Amino acid sequence: MKKQFLALLFISAMNSIAIADDTDTYLKGLQAEVDSASKHKSEAQAVASLRKAAEKGDAKAQLKLGTAYATGEGIVKDDVQAVAWFRKAAKQGDAKAQVNLGNMIAEGKGVAKDETEAVNWYRKAAEQGDAIAQYNLGIAYTTGEGIGRDEFQAVAWFRKAAEQGLASAQYNLGVAYAEGNGLVKDEAQAVAWFRKAAEQGDSDAQANLKELSKK
Repeated sequence: MKKQFLALLFISAMNSIAIADDTDTYLKGLQAEVDSASKHKSEAQAVASLRKAAEKGDAKAQLKLGTAYATGEGIVKDDVQAVAWFRKAAKQGDAKAQVNLGNMIAEGKGVAKDETEAVNWYRKAAEQGDAIAQYNLGIAYTTGEGIGRDEFQAVAWFRKAAEQGLASAQYNLGVAYAEGNGLVKDEAQAVAWFRKAAEQGDSDAQANLKELSKK
């Protein structure tokens, strides 16, 4: 079964500028450098604004500032700071911050690895209806990492996330039906869920559909 923790972290990359010999290309390159410098300045200003709001207790700003630290976008990458700001937002009940904090703790980034604590944060977000948290909780119940293994609970959480359209959850629900893990084996249901995931580009689901079609 596919094991994958999904993070809500968005990473952007800067392209370096190469200046050619001809004047037109040089001027375009120079403008690109100016635009890049302007972007760096605007990112720094955005981070400064986020910090002011975050320090005043705004949960959304805390989440975004944590994401900036986790990705290094507009600021020097710092997992410890990312964890600190995610935790502030998570304690205020922000589901995305709870998922991100859970992911950081599960991977031991910026904080000691603690699978049990990670699961606790996933549960808080999952109970608010966050699909990624529901999926991660399903994975935890499948593997027994941070919580006792329970196929019935795994299926229940995969279903919640799958019904919200999360492809990875749809795939794992298909696996559960195909193998009879935590529910009655049902190939028709397996195919139905694999198809939903496959239509979203999930390569594992696409492969399983091909295998089932050979029977």
